[in-house]
Amino acid sequence: MPRLKIITEETQKEITFSGAPVLKDLLKQEGYFIDSPCGGNGKCGKCTVKLFDGISHSNNLQWEIKLACKTILTADTTVKLPEIFIENAFVETDIGTIQSKNCKFQYGAALDIGTTTIALKLFSKEGKAVAEAVSVNPQRSVSSDVMGRISAAVDGKLPLLNLQITDCINNLFENICNTAGIERKDIEKTVITGNTAMLYLLCGINPKSIAVAPFKADNLFGVEINSPVKAYLPPCINAFVGADLVCSVIASGMCESNKTALLCDIGTNGEIALWKNGRLYVTSAAAGPAFEGAEISCGCPCVDGAIDKVWFENQRIFTHTINNSPAVGICGSGLIDAVAAFLEQGYIDSDGISPSVLNLPSHGKPISITAEDIRALQLAKSAVCSAIETVLAATSVEFDEIEAFYLVGGFGNRLNLDSAVEIGLIPKALARKTKQMGNGALKGAAMILFDEGLKQKAIETALKAEHIQLGGNELFNQRFCENLRF
Repeated sequence: MPRLKIITEETQKEITFSGAPVLKDLLKQEGYFIDSPCGGNGKCGKCTVKLFDGISHSNNLQWEIKLACKTILTADTTVKLPEIFIENAFVETDIGTIQSKNCKFQYGAALDIGTTTIALKLFSKEGKAVAEAVSVNPQRSVSSDVMGRISAAVDGKLPLLNLQITDCINNLFENICNTAGIERKDIEKTVITGNTAMLYLLCGINPKSIAVAPFKADNLFGVEINSPVKAYLPPCINAFVGADLVCSVIASGMCESNKTALLCDIGTNGEIALWKNGRLYVTSAAAGPAFEGAEISCGCPCVDGAIDKVWFENQRIFTHTINNSPAVGICGSGLIDAVAAFLEQGYIDSDGISPSVLNLPSHGKPISITAEDIRALQLAKSAVCSAIETVLAATSVEFDEIEAFYLVGGFGNRLNLDSAVEIGLIPKALARKTKQMGNGALKGAAMILFDEGLKQKAIETALKAEHIQLGGNELFNQRFCENLRF
């Protein structure tokens, strides 16, 4: 049988294979996650690997650069993987100690299924975090965005998407059990949150009801499930405003206050909530995957080596990478920093036009920003900013009436507010009122874990939410066109 030799920065492994497998699929079977935001269509170029025909033990090989998603193996081959393929994602999980009320279990877990990343946290009965595990969402290999996964599920890939998420969750639970020195059965209670589509795929339910107009979800959960773990799923609001927003609203406490407050989860599917005079208004904006580093030429998730900060100092540009590792790409917060810095220095004009490709200094992989990258960021930031403006206009709220602005999610927590204002993602009037909450969805899920009464609060929150439709909304369309400029 033909052999495949897999070389990483630290290890070497040799396996055999039969037939003519696609390299990306074979690597996945061996536990190597290959980032493929385009769904394996050969368009994004993110799954490039180095190949050598045959098995060699020499260090002086003549490597070829190939796309793992388009490489079919038929004979002995050696493949070298860059470090980004094998590192875990960096996910915001610091939510502090959770108040425990009449807890009847020894250990409980809260899980947040994000479009890009998944975070699991294990708690003792006292509400203290004792272990955590994070992962890139393996469904990225099918599509980087929600609608792409919904379409894939409807077109027959639901079993694959369900298997990917359940396998990932099982692995995360195994990791936290090993860390805490406990058995799986010791975790007596779990709460799982996520956007509506992610929960559909978790449950193995065909999402066709949210795939086409009028996008009316036929399942909004708020129920117990038994697989892959026995868990409670908080309620979703509608097809595109999920349990993650409900949990974030609970975590913020905004509905327990008389203050007019705005909450925003900036990501692939930006979710927004406004609390005013006892009424909760919500909406969602399809920002696309640029904030998550997908469909950006040198983009990547938040992994070791991702450029997450960029700034100018004394006419020189500087970069910082996660864990100070050699650069492997640029994540969303780094992209916003970079564009804001180049914009401020005049290398990019207000229309997003730059005379050339913008190169960033880095130790590691060469990183640059192209005109297409800038355009993708313009589309994403305009979607979010325009959604905020449309919600406020629809409810007759002025920016100066907002007393608190909550930014939730790992991306929002890493975001440089000055850069966000510079590119027009966040209105300047809100910047000084901003509280970066971190993973609000995970915190809200953990709060529900320890307080049964919050299950009813979650249901009430979902039921009273008034949805502001952006599709076909003339004001949103107008603002979207206007806000494309920096």
